[in-house]
Amino acid sequence: SESETAEKGVERAAMANGTPECRLPWKGGACVEYRIRLNGIQDIKEFVEAVNHIGKTCEVVSGRYRVNAKSLIGMLAIPEANSMIMETEAAEEELPAKI
Repeated sequence: SESETAEKGVERAAMANGTPECRLPWKGGACVEYRIRLNGIQDIKEFVEAVNHIGKTCEVVSGRYRVNAKSLIGMLAIPEANSMIMETEAAEEELPAKI
C-alpha cells in the first residue's frame, strides 16, 4: 500500500519527466530521475528485488557513486543510502508499485 511504502522511506517523486539527455553513460535517449530514500538493509533488499522486475536499465547515483540498481552488492556499497537518485529509461507506469 502507499502508506506502507512511505513508512519504509521510499520516496517516489519524479524529478523530471523524460529529461532531454539521459546521464546513463551508454545511453543517449531520454530518462527519468527519481529521488529515493532507503532506511536500512531490509529497504535496500526490497528495492533491489522490485527494480529487478523492470526490463530497462536502472542506476542509482549518490554523490560520486554510480551503481547498477539491480545489484544488491552495489547498492549495499553506497555509503549514504538514505539520499539517492535512481535514473532509468522506464516510464513511470513500468515501475513496480513497491518502488
